[in-house]
Amino acid sequence: MPYGQLSFRPGTRRLLCCVFKLKCNCCRRPPPTRDRPPSQWRDVEKQLSALNAAKDAPADLAFWQFRFALQRRQFDQAQTLLTRLRETSFSPIGIAMAEAELLAAQEKMDEAVAKLNEATEKFPQSAELVRHLAILLDRQGDRDKCEQVLKQALARIEDPLAQRETALLLAQLYSRWDAPTAS
Repeated sequence: MPYGQLSFRPGTRRLLCCVFKLKCNCCRRPPPTRDRPPSQWRDVEKQLSALNAAKDAPADLAFWQFRFALQRRQFDQAQTLLTRLRETSFSPIGIAMAEAELLAAQEKMDEAVAKLNEATEKFPQSAELVRHLAILLDRQGDRDKCEQVLKQALARIEDPLAQRETALLLAQLYSRWDAPTAS
């Protein structure tokens, strides 16, 4: 096989295409109306069904199902999928971020912040958790706490790439906070 080419079992290529489409669609914002889903939501539902039926379904399928339910504001279904995620070998950091996302989507911001604070104490080297926490605090308008969380993370995180990404987020926030607002 030439360098740079991948070889797949029969049917796996179609499965990977479904996963890619699902990831792309789940990252979009929810539709303006929830009464009648647009065709893109039906397409994602079909892709999820196809992935569920596949015997070699990806391990993170429950996560993408969770993201889809969250986008559709189907919080009961998202909670069920989150429970299923906890029973798998999915990353505990990813689970903590998903729990916080669900709480934030339900407008339970204080609980989401508490969940991320707890996870950050448990995984102090995780820049992902810190970024999620900082963005949530910024969304709440708590600039001081947001800045404090990022500065503390910069002091304790040892990975240079994670430090750089955290510093870039802090710089972006400083830039945005200092920018004049259009009134």
